[in-house]
Amino acid sequence: MSAKLPFQLSTGAVYKHPQFPSLIAAGVVAFTSILLVALKFWSSSATPKVKILLQDEIKSARQRALEYCFNPRAVMAKGYAKFKNEVFGLDTQDGKTRD
Repeated sequence: MSAKLPFQLSTGAVYKHPQFPSLIAAGVVAFTSILLVALKFWSSSATPKVKILLQDEIKSARQRALEYCFNPRAVMAKGYAKFKNEVFGLDTQDGKTRD
């Protein structure tokens, strides 16, 4: 019953304890995992990467939005014909791209 718990050992004895290196390794792995998950979460963009309708024909996002505003049926028909079963976006008057 002379065995002491880790919190009862002196600082020097803790470093010499056989489980200390594995505790350090587990801490490093846990910290690295949390860091990688956080970086992945923050680096992912909020908007999906989709093709924008009329982007190859009209370079200005404002002009694309105006084209959709004044001629929505033709723009949508062109989008459905061009992208068929794909997801595509289009620029709108509120300054956001709609999917």
